[in-house]
Amino acid sequence: MFAMGTGPLQIGAVVALAMATAMFLGAGPLLVTEAGVTALLVITLDPSTAGPSPDRFLDALVGCGVALAVHSLLPVDPKTIVEQAARPIFADLTATLEEASNALAVGDPERAEAALWRAREIDARVAGLREALEAGYETARLSPSRRRALKRLAPYAEAADSLDLVVRNTRVLVRAAVGLLRRGEPAPSLLSEAVLDLARAVEGLAGYLEEPGRGLEEPEGGSGATTNQFALKAAEEATVVLNEHNDLAISVLVGQVRSTAVDLLRASGLHLDEAAGELDGAVQRVRGH
Repeated sequence: MFAMGTGPLQIGAVVALAMATAMFLGAGPLLVTEAGVTALLVITLDPSTAGPSPDRFLDALVGCGVALAVHSLLPVDPKTIVEQAARPIFADLTATLEEASNALAVGDPERAEAALWRAREIDARVAGLREALEAGYETARLSPSRRRALKRLAPYAEAADSLDLVVRNTRVLVRAAVGLLRRGEPAPSLLSEAVLDLARAVEGLAGYLEEPGRGLEEPEGGSGATTNQFALKAAEEATVVLNEHNDLAISVLVGQVRSTAVDLLRASGLHLDEAAGELDGAVQRVRGH
């Protein structure tokens, strides 16, 4: 540090060295960024007036050691971090789909517009979930007492991409509902029920991710409708609507119901081929009847 001297090049070299070391140790993007910021503070905020002093560097080493010790002995629960980031997504998705269903049921385009505004705000929450997953995995890897949390984070990590698609398809679905209602024509009642069943599927998915198995397996003494059953029921209802109404606006809305149903199936743990097969089976059942 003393041999390097001072200046922008030296600052850049120290920051790059700190970030490279963090990457070599297997740190994630969050920890790599923190390493760079810490190095920048250490080399630029030296309080001495008589040239470089090792005191600041030693203080940083002691602070890092204490932080790592506290992090290892008293770490936050990674699953709690991820659950707190995921819950608002499911809550907003459910509310958006319920509001869109009500708008279709009563033919209210303004209510559908309100649902669309809500849907547009969910993207930022999905980004927050991805950041929480990164932080959760780093915490679990660095803290021996939290290594077991890696398995508990896996369902969220596997569902993240599909959940992102659910959010996107929901937004397009609600936009299609707005377009349909703006025409002033009543929507088929079964279409409103299909959208509402998607909301119930989202609720079940939230329960499954927090407690794998709870939202997918048929509850004892319950209604018998699982997460996947709600999604497939929505697809079946939308298919019935399509068979009865040869209309472009309705066709677009039905397509989005089906797409959202497939993404919910995938978020619940099914592979793409399995989810597509389940959807095809639901369509065939409707056509058979």
